[in-house]
Amino acid sequence: MKMAVNAGVTAIGVSYGHASADRLFAAGASHVANDFDELMHLLLR
Repeated sequence: MKMAVNAGVTAIGVSYGHASADRLFAAGASHVANDFDELMHLLLR
């Protein structure tokens, strides 16, 4: 998240990995996907 935020790009996290959605948002995520389909939707818009 830090790298994306520092680079000024949209930070997208996934809640099915290491960190919870709350933790990802606290770290600067703009969006958090809860599954692969949701991640693909975010990436393809």
